[in-house]
Amino acid sequence: FAGTFDGGNHTIHDLKISQTQGADYATGFFGVVKDGTVKNLKFENADINVEDSEMAAVAIGMLSGSSALAENIEVISGSVTAGRGNAGIVGRMTKSGTIRNCINRADITGLSSGGNTGGIVGAAYYTETGQTMAIENCSNYGSIKGIYGVGGIAGLCAANVTGCTNEGEVYGAGASIGGIVAEQQNAGNIRNCENRGKVTNNSTAYGTGGIVGWVRYSGATGSYPAKNIIEVSGNKNYAAVDGGNDAGGIVGTVYNYGEITDNENYAPSLDGATFVAGIVGNAQFMEDPAGMDDPDMVNVKGNLSTTPLSAMTGGSCKDEFVYINEQDAVTEEDNTYSPAGE
Repeated sequence: FAGTFDGGNHTIHDLKISQTQGADYATGFFGVVKDGTVKNLKFENADINVEDSEMAAVAIGMLSGSSALAENIEVISGSVTAGRGNAGIVGRMTKSGTIRNCINRADITGLSSGGNTGGIVGAAYYTETGQTMAIENCSNYGSIKGIYGVGGIAGLCAANVTGCTNEGEVYGAGASIGGIVAEQQNAGNIRNCENRGKVTNNSTAYGTGGIVGWVRYSGATGSYPAKNIIEVSGNKNYAAVDGGNDAGGIVGTVYNYGEITDNENYAPSLDGATFVAGIVGNAQFMEDPAGMDDPDMVNVKGNLSTTPLSAMTGGSCKDEFVYINEQDAVTEEDNTYSPAGE
């Protein structure tokens, strides 16, 4: 679909999709929206159950194109179950496009075949030189369950995520589980978002965080030609983070680069198998990111945490703000610990 669909705030009732032609067929009220607009539309009692699909959502299976827009779409109730790449609003967004002012209240389940499951978008990935993806002012209230790459707003993500809120519980059993974004990969930023949903990882895999599970730069330059040092700033987490190898109130794991600034962590408890910290659970320098020429550096500055060390359990490596594995490559400055959150 490449036109403009304005739903006039009408509601689609009882949408049901129970089969697809295969994993790569986009599934939703709209299958593929390329350089088109879908806006001002609501869904109630939606039932999307396509176990073989790898791009499924209530509203749009696949969104792509520099002028592609999903705006003011609300899923009032329902569920989405698929193999992977699934969410309430958009299954996948690639290269460019915008998702704005959308709300999901459906429960989302990614099955054992894979990951990349989110409340708003399952995967916003692959980049294009000179183009950006954006997820703005969206909210999730449904429960989000999957294996790896499970996030309250987005699963795998290279988009700019701004002003989003998650209140649904997030459950995973693998790498990259986060209250807002599961894994921020190669590009984009996460700014001014808020998580209130408990984050649980029933595995000892890397990356479990109140805002983002894992920040990393692992994509090939052919798939991710646009890369930047990822900024996680101005975010707030109020929920417990439980499980995974490394648990952080804001970021679970960051690899090689990151600007982690001016965030606030109010988690009542943090639990990780090895690493636990109030802001960044684990800063590692174990990859050689393709297409990135800057010296390794993670900056953790100006953050607030209220989680005491006594409420950080499980891990033998813990810190009020960031557990540092390579001192020369981490800058920790002007962070504040306040048990009263003041």
